[in-house]
Amino acid sequence: MFLEVGFVVMLPMISPLRAARDEVRIRFDSTDLAEIYVRCSIDVCERLDPKGLYHIARNGGLLNFTGVDAIYEEPIKPELTLDTEHTSVELCTQELVEFITRKFEINSEGEEAL
Repeated sequence: MFLEVGFVVMLPMISPLRAARDEVRIRFDSTDLAEIYVRCSIDVCERLDPKGLYHIARNGGLLNFTGVDAIYEEPIKPELTLDTEHTSVELCTQELVEFITRKFEINSEGEEAL
């Protein structure tokens, strides 16, 4: 519905299986969808975890926790990869905005180019 009226929609989610991501991909035209992989190692995720969920999962308190006892399959060919472990938040944000601007042909006033 949002795509139909011209919005750029970002859906942040943990989607650990390639098959599930492929399932979503076939529902959209390639011009309407871009997979953006926010890369961060499990060690960094665990170190920055404000709720201590990785610690709880490693001690058996959370089952099927992605990256601990549940599989995570990295994307094979995402349209954009943001390496948050080696790139600053500011630079990742800039890369994301530039990518969206190019992908969806948005002009400097924030409007879609015709």
